[in-house]
Parts: sequence; C-alpha cells; structure tokens
Amino acid sequence: MALSQILDLKKTNEIWLLLVRRIRGYVDDEGRAIRPYVLYLYEIAPSTIMRGKKILLKGKTGKYPSEDSALKLLTTAMNKHVEILNQPPHRPSTIIFTSKKLYDKLSRIITELGMLCKLWTEEENQSFGDDQLYEFSDQLIKEQNFGCSKGAKKPGLLSIRGVTPSFCHHLFDGAKQLFNSNAWQLTKEGQAFVISYNNKEVRLFTLLGHESEYSILMESLWVQMHSLLTIRRKSPFPLSSNDNNDNNNNNNNSSSHYCTTIFTSEEGIPFEDLEAAEQYNWPLPIGKLGTAAQLKVDIKSRLYESFPLPICFPDVPPKIEDSFRPNRKELQWFEIAYKSIATFINNGHIQNSEKQTTFYETSFNINTYDGKAQIKIAFCSDSQQYESFHTYVNQLINEANALNCIQCSKKENLTNNIILKRCSRCQQKLYCSRECQVANWPTHKSICKPPPKPTSTTTTSTSTTSTSTTSSTSTSTPSITTTKIDNTNENSTTTSTPSITTTKTDDTNENSTTTATITTRTEDTVD
Repeated sequence: MALSQILDLKKTNEIWLLLVRRIRGYVDDEGRAIRPYVLYLYEIAPSTIMRGKKILLKGKTGKYPSEDSALKLLTTAMNKHVEILNQPPHRPSTIIFTSKKLYDKLSRIITELGMLCKLWTEEENQSFGDDQLYEFSDQLIKEQNFGCSKGAKKPGLLSIRGVTPSFCHHLFDGAKQLFNSNAWQLTKEGQAFVISYNNKEVRLFTLLGHESEYSILMESLWVQMHSLLTIRRKSPFPLSSNDNNDNNNNNNNSSSHYCTTIFTSEEGIPFEDLEAAEQYNWPLPIGKLGTAAQLKVDIKSRLYESFPLPICFPDVPPKIEDSFRPNRKELQWFEIAYKSIATFINNGHIQNSEKQTTFYETSFNINTYDGKAQIKIAFCSDSQQYESFHTYVNQLINEANALNCIQCSKKENLTNNIILKRCSRCQQKLYCSRECQVANWPTHKSICKPPPKPTSTTTTSTSTTSTSTTSSTSTSTPSITTTKIDNTNENSTTTSTPSITTTKTDDTNENSTTTATITTRTEDTVD
C-alpha cells in the first residue's frame, strides 16, 4: 500500500508501541554466531495485543533494523483486517518508539500521515514485551537452528547489589583500556602484579590466556595465586615454606573462590549484560579473539567486539555451570586493576622492568568510579625477582592491614614509632595525636560512651613504674595503658577537648562529663 493511501484509513484512538529487540539465542552466519534483531509491534491502549513481529534474517542477520523494515511492519499492520477482532484496516492515533534511531528516521513520515509520534526510553517502557521475547527465543532454540551457551542465562552485572549502569560504564572502560594496551603481547603467562589501593587493601593479579582467550586472575594472597598457577602449570615462581607461613598467618583474608575476567566473544556473555551494554552504550574493545580454529574464521582479516566477563569459580578446573558473579567490591578491584595495569604498560614500565634484576615498582593516580585512587603497583617478571617481590607483597599487606587514625587515616607503624592512642572513655576510636582527637571530637562526642562496667566485684591489681594491670572475673577485656589521663572534677560540666600527658593515674571518674582523653593503645580492640 502506498503511503498516501494510509491517510484514507480510519483513524482510531489506539496507541501502538514499536520495540527493537535481539533474540536471546544465536544463529550461524558465515561461521560466526549472531543474535538476530526482531521488531515487535504492540497495541498498548485501549487493548493490549501484538499487531506484528518481524525477525531479521537472510542477509540482515545481526544488522540493526532499517527504517524501511520498521515502516513496512507498521503499514502492513495498519492495512490488515483482523478477523478475530472484526477490525477493518485502520490507523492508530499514536505510535511510540523506544529506538531513537528509528524515531529520528520515521517521526516526520508518521506525523505527515496524521498520527502522533513519541519516543520512550527503556525505563519508561518498563520491560514491556520482554516476556514474549524470552518465550519466542526459547521456541527458536528448541525448534529451529538456534543455540546459546551455558552461561548465557546467568545473572547480569546490574543484578549485583550496589552496581549501577554508570559503575559498569567505568568498569567496561577500564577493561577496554587494558585490552587495548597490548598487555598480553608484552607479558608472559604467570607473571605477577601486586596493587595497593589508597594504602587500604592489596590484591595480586596475573594475565593468562596469551594463546587463547585473554583473562586476568585476581587473588588476595600469594600462596593462593601460586596454587592456581601451579594447577595451570603456568607459574614461573617457586613456592617456599614462607609462602605456607603467609597463608597460615592470613587465613582470615583467604577466599573460598577465585575471581577472573575473561575477554570473550558475545556468545559467552550473559544476555542481561549484552542487552545492558547495548542499552547504556558501555565501551567495548575491538580486537582479535581466540584462535582461528576456535572462531572457524580467518582472524587476521576480521576484528570483533570483545566483551569482559567478570566471573567467579568455587573450584578448579572451572565449570561454567558452577560460576557466579563477583560482588561489588570485587568488581571495584577489577576496575582498579584494569586501569592500573594499562597505565603501567602505557607508561613504558614493562620495558623498564626488563632492565632490572629485582621487581619493578612505581606509583601513580588513576580515576575510578569511586573517585581518584592512589596506586602502588609492582611487577615481577621471573623467578630471580621472586624473593624481593615476595617481601614487598608482605610489606604492602601489613601496611594495608594496619590500624589507622580515625581522623587523618595515618597508619600505625611501630618501626617508625607511630603508635595510635585510644579514646579513654569509649576505648574504641584510635588517634595518632591530640590534634586529630580535637578535630574529630565534634563528630565523636555524640557516640562516645564508657564501656559497660565489669560484672565482677573482686579485683586484684599489680603496679609497676610504667604500667598497671588489672585482672578480674569479668568477661570484658580490661584496658592496659602506659599514659596518664588527667581526671576532671567529678562535678565539672566542661566540654573542652582533652590533653595527653605521660603520668600514670587512676581510672577516670564515671560522673565526669568532660571529653575523653586518649591513651596509648596496647591491645588489638578496633572500632
């Protein structure tokens, strides 16, 4: 039917919705798995029925629907006599698009045909039509020559608590930086990076899959990293008795699973991630994936989008059916690693490390979703650098695990005589100096409460010139101090900030309402 004849059709009060979707399944197209596009046309008011559907195959597989395909679906539906509803051909009053591309191409034509044209976001659409898409996809897999991977129906990144589209944009951007940095061409399997983030935490990373699918492996302890590499027969480093001691001393930091990011083609990615990446325009690297035998094509002449797949496995060897998605903190660490290793390589530090007999270490800042991050990164390339690298890793972990001042975040360091002091009233908050306690008092005073009194009534004590020790039948751990805290008058109502002295005294009067003083910390209680 000519477009001019559409104007002769009766105009109704119906509202139609045109959706562009991709099948949740793959069809072979010249040796490559492709997800075809499909157009859905619904009437959403006053009734809710499907007016038309068109899947794009035979030369159009994987190509975004053209305005001609969309217009043909619309005009065919308008000219159709619907016998079950006893409806003659007619025009709707309004056509809504969720595709801005088709809206921009067709809005003028729709308006000239006497209909209102609107554009909805996917949020406004509220997943309308998705159930029909999933049912149709399952039908194609069951009855037609369509297929999908074992992990295709795994939950997407946006199902993870605290993960937003904007966070994923930063995550994918970091993955693109790493992929495009030639990291796998400049390193060997099993060579290790250690990264310290804002002096708070430490993680170990290694690049794998140099001859197949690129991947990056993350672990919190060296012995765990070494164990995984040994299983893969990719570790260039020895495992010494010190490594086992490190493992025993850091069992609280050990994990029951390991995390990796695999760079793979889209058929290995959950459908939810593929749809979100397209909807929110997450950046993707373009490059060669796998080997020619794996892709069944000549990879020298074809480049593909490479999708990062952050994923966790409970055991080795990994089984995709047992896999699960990382949590938000693990994803944050992957973003840090992607960008840190990419920066390390792009700044020429890999080449610099080859000139050294010890591991190579440097520092710089990167921008992440959570703000600017101060990075310390070291690279260990062979077994000759192992001992010094191992010592450095332990040093970073000890620094990260050290307690810090609640006000300025200065780390406790006994070697440099940086000893944190504890608030004498609540015995919780730690400070490096009087100045920090004074600065923090406006925030701390509302929650500063004395600890509960011991329930016992009998106490014995032994005094020396420098310390006092109290033992009792109480289940509470008593405070052991080496500094004096001057008591205020029990009737005082001042709220002045405290001072720090070095003379030993008795306990603070319980009726005092002054601000608490701080004492030298000699126990491991933390806030």
